Amino acid sequence: MQTGRFSASASTRWRGGSRIGTAVGRMIRTRKKEKQREERAERLEHGQEREGGQKNKKERHGKDLLDKERMRSLLDLIVSHVEEGQKPVLAFCFSKGACESVAEHLLSSGRLANAERDEGRAAKVRRIIKEELKFLPEEDRTMTQVLWGTETLLPRGIGVHHGGLVPALREITEMVFKQGLLDVLVCTETFGMGLNMPARTVIFRFQPARPLTKFDGTGQRALTPTEYLQMSGRAGRRMLDPYGRAILALDDPFPPADLRSMLAKQNPAIRSHYEMQAGSALQLLRHGRGFVDWFGLQTLLQFESRACGEPVLQDEFNKLAAVLKHPDIGLVDDREKLTTLGRACMGMACGDVLLMSRLLREGCFDEVAPLDLFACLTVFILERPAQQEEDEMPVPVGAKRFLAACETQAEIVDRVIEDAGLLRRCDASDGLLGCLRQRRYLVGPFRATWLSGSSFDGAVHQCTAMDPGTMVRVIRRVDECAAEVQRAARRLGSEPLAKSIGEARKQLHRGPPFSESLYFPKELRGRSEDEIEGLRRQTQEEEHPWESPYEPGRPVHLDPCIIGFSHNSVQRSFQNGTPLKKVLRSLLRGEEGADGLAASMKVVFYRGQPYTLGNRRLAVLRMYAWSLPPTSEKRILTFIVASPAEAEEWGWEQKFTTGCFRGARAVIRGTGEVIGVSAEDSLCRLTGLDEEEEEEEEDATSTACASDLLSDAGSGFWAQWALLPAELRDVADEDRATVDGDVEGGHVGGDSVRGESMANGRGGHAGKGRGKGQGHDEEVVAQSGTSGSGKMARERERLAQEAERAQEEQQVVSQRKERESAAKEMTLEVPERIAVSLGERPFGMTPSSAAGEGYLVAKLSEGKPAAKAGVRLGWCLAAVAGKSCTELDLEATKDLLKNAGLPVDVEFEALPSNGEFCTACQRVLLAAVFSRKMRTKPPDKRRCDACVLAG
Repeated sequence: MQTGRFSASASTRWRGGSRIGTAVGRMIRTRKKEKQREERAERLEHGQEREGGQKNKKERHGKDLLDKERMRSLLDLIVSHVEEGQKPVLAFCFSKGACESVAEHLLSSGRLANAERDEGRAAKVRRIIKEELKFLPEEDRTMTQVLWGTETLLPRGIGVHHGGLVPALREITEMVFKQGLLDVLVCTETFGMGLNMPARTVIFRFQPARPLTKFDGTGQRALTPTEYLQMSGRAGRRMLDPYGRAILALDDPFPPADLRSMLAKQNPAIRSHYEMQAGSALQLLRHGRGFVDWFGLQTLLQFESRACGEPVLQDEFNKLAAVLKHPDIGLVDDREKLTTLGRACMGMACGDVLLMSRLLREGCFDEVAPLDLFACLTVFILERPAQQEEDEMPVPVGAKRFLAACETQAEIVDRVIEDAGLLRRCDASDGLLGCLRQRRYLVGPFRATWLSGSSFDGAVHQCTAMDPGTMVRVIRRVDECAAEVQRAARRLGSEPLAKSIGEARKQLHRGPPFSESLYFPKELRGRSEDEIEGLRRQTQEEEHPWESPYEPGRPVHLDPCIIGFSHNSVQRSFQNGTPLKKVLRSLLRGEEGADGLAASMKVVFYRGQPYTLGNRRLAVLRMYAWSLPPTSEKRILTFIVASPAEAEEWGWEQKFTTGCFRGARAVIRGTGEVIGVSAEDSLCRLTGLDEEEEEEEEDATSTACASDLLSDAGSGFWAQWALLPAELRDVADEDRATVDGDVEGGHVGGDSVRGESMANGRGGHAGKGRGKGQGHDEEVVAQSGTSGSGKMARERERLAQEAERAQEEQQVVSQRKERESAAKEMTLEVPERIAVSLGERPFGMTPSSAAGEGYLVAKLSEGKPAAKAGVRLGWCLAAVAGKSCTELDLEATKDLLKNAGLPVDVEFEALPSNGEFCTACQRVLLAAVFSRKMRTKPPDKRRCDACVLAG
């Protein structure tokens, strides 16, 4: 007999003495009751149900009534303050759902209605909304959430602001609030942390049974004094309110001590939360291990570790470096230089760099379709796992294989991290593998909706774990992660993969996630990136960033430490192969003068800040200046001011990379040392100087020399200098020149020593012998005589080169004088007139700043109407729309050109046949005053003899 046929009603069909049917029915009922008891016991264990069913029903009913009472009291509080004129009111709720619930209850209650005021306010609000949203696509304007906010809430003086709103609704709410058109704004704490939008009254509404607490992403915790002060500080508008009100709506019992601690205004101690990640380590190692050490000294974490006597950051970096050098990872070699894979992964910010490197290394990205890949990238960018069970949606086969590959590679990464003893905050609980498995819930819905062409509303509806604002951030982050994978693939030479990802990203770029911000200037909305870039360049040209208080070619007296680097890194050696620190040692010994090195370096003023056109020279001069007292006059050196034309010829546009911090510091390539504005701001050791072998032997025998003392110190140049003997540090200014010459030898004698040593051909080494005592004089003099002969030979070679340069300069001067005398007998010929038509603005031409030249074209933007029409440098504007402008000044000509209708018909006077345009003085001059070599250069590089002579 097959008992599987019987059901719970079997006993009713089997009559009489059939015991089998009765037994089966009893067994089924018993199992059902046991299952119900087990489920109830589980609920009791987890606190989801309490003993006493009827009692539970009454408690739930009482809880609902209590929630309604809480809401009613909150609405009474808000409405009373609005009616008393204490508005606008900010109601801080600590969840997105609570914000929307309070706003809906306010709206449905109708207690804020004021017919006369509402009618005028609604008209203003709708006008602002229409004006701001007209540039957005139709899909953005008709989203469910946007319509709810712009048509239901805002016209009635109620606003909602939290991270779950799409950017367009959040920004339009901020704009309406700024205009004073909202009575109540229900918001989360983010509104109080980053926006300067004060109100008259602030009300705090906490979660039921959880007063004075907030959810921080992992659990409920007490509100800190800093957070409370930041939000309550929004109460009171400057120059408008005599005072502000901050109200805590506390319906539940709470410990008074918690309230006192929150109101005590005793901010908690600042603690470092810095954790060096693999991406940051790769960025730092690009400049060398020395740069990593310097960076560590700037962190709060290192400051705290020094207070405890433990170098925490260095230890953590050593563990991370061991992971990066592991054969299974392979981002760094044994010399801590980046491998090809390391350079490809450098700069990755989305996802786990170690896992991404493994996937790139094994070619996992090549085996999955781009859209399936985008769906799988959600596991890398989601901030937290799912809070509830999600309905499973089908995942494509390719995506399943890729996720399986991710888990395989994640196991390898977890093992390497565990072997190295590295503890990462993201792996503290379940490791990288556990994180991936907890964040897979969005792969299927995301692939089936947004990546398949669904509307934004449809994608949000299907992905139930995401509100619209979070969905926008997820899509943007997926795009950023895809872009990083594309760049890494291109660096690795996988062009097909990079191309396929680039094509697929075009399908991702649509809808609200990629709409322009409403704060974007209206005149730039709807323009392409090329047009915006053209307007930016035109604005920069009109700002005159090259204005300088000094004329080009003139000397200027400056401290090297206030001159900015124009490039963020410098080579460790000069072009002739001489290391920077060897030149520094020559300056400290007095073998070379700092004035001579400064005179060979030109500075240019850009936006009011002096920058160097010789970064290696500036690096040496800064280190030399650190050895002098801050008030010493010898820190002030003489430099030559360069013209903007020289800066552009030097390659300013490509090389200027330090504008963000005004050239404060630069990194020495290969060593990672940092040259800052002071020794305390730098990480520069005087070890590892690339000296000649004979000089290294001399230094090895100098046990008391200053260079050994400097080499032993390990905390920056200034700390090293402090280790020198007192007679070397506290010397008078008049004796500083002697000390600079003999500091490497440790000698503190008079000027006669330097003169004697130079006369004997021994340089600064004679002082070194005398500083050690008479017993070693003969040995040291013999050693220094060898090096001195080589220096005398180099000196003779230098003198011969100077004589040759002087002869060449004399020849150039004589040729220039011949051209000037010939030019005096010549005049410019009559120029030819050329008519062109300019169809759109901006025209892309900048007039000369020289006085009395009219509208003389001094600069052209490539790809703009003027350049496309064939306009050339040095052409002079003669007529605009048939009106002559030869007699007008520059400003009048500009106005005439600006007010002319499109397209504009203009006439130019071209360059005379015997004339050239000088880009330095911005004038049209006779071709005779330009050298033959200069006339072979491109038109935007030509300068007259006078400008070349002026520098």
